[in-house]
Amino acid sequence: MDDSGVDAVSDTAGGTVMVELVTHPENSDLVSDWLWGAGASAVVESIRSDGSVELTADLSAEMGLQDLPDGLAISARIVATSADDRALGQTWRDFVEPVRCGRILVVPTWRADLPADADSPDPLRGVTLYMEPGEAFGAGTHVTTRLCLEAVSDLVGGAESLLDFGCGTGILGVGAAMLGASRVVALDIDPEAVRVTRDLAALNGVSEVVAVTDDPLTRISGPFDLVFANVLIGVIEEFGPSLVELLAPGGRLVMSGVIESQRERVTAALAPLVIDNDVEVDGWLRLTFGDPSDAARGD
Repeated sequence: MDDSGVDAVSDTAGGTVMVELVTHPENSDLVSDWLWGAGASAVVESIRSDGSVELTADLSAEMGLQDLPDGLAISARIVATSADDRALGQTWRDFVEPVRCGRILVVPTWRADLPADADSPDPLRGVTLYMEPGEAFGAGTHVTTRLCLEAVSDLVGGAESLLDFGCGTGILGVGAAMLGASRVVALDIDPEAVRVTRDLAALNGVSEVVAVTDDPLTRISGPFDLVFANVLIGVIEEFGPSLVELLAPGGRLVMSGVIESQRERVTAALAPLVIDNDVEVDGWLRLTFGDPSDAARGD
């Protein structure tokens, strides 16, 4: 890549580099996909004060930033180098901070400096969800994940059934189970996501509640009080009607991963449901849908 905002790769042949890329919110998924494709074992994403998105990841020194497509990042630089992958792995872990999303506090397992109120015996007051990243990395740092976790916190009061469609790390379903959901189905077609979700459920003691599967959506038995889909527009257009059919009367369907210009497409895909609530943060939408005949919608 020929860009004045990108540092050259230093001579660290055979080692690993920690890279930091800053991009616009609408390009964050593209940058994340590029990093995974370039061989990253973890990607940490955070929002800067100016609204831009910062992504930190580990790459082989041979790869570095040299193949980053032009125009994808505002700036990109190497922030650390090491001949020892384990040492560099510890470096990127230093970038991950606990994230609070409503009643859910997401905490990396290696962090000891937790807030004083991190642990609570009453899930109605709050829970601490411990995470250990895998290849399907997600720790509540991406704005769409935070928005969905906040919705989980708001909507789960106890004994609900929930479908986490496109579960990724399973953080939404596991958080719901910890808050008292009685049945959670976490679905993803990616085998790595299935493995990571099962590990996360076990780590947080909710394996008996969270059923993880890669079955086709047509084989999932509903109905569900809550359906969550933190996915891209193409996925919601393909599977929207099936998700609507799985929603229980009076239930809520929460989706994120789309932007304002895609609102009408999402609404069409999820008809006849209507939007009860919408939130926009850094250009990303979280849309909550309910049945138009439900007198309690908007609560």
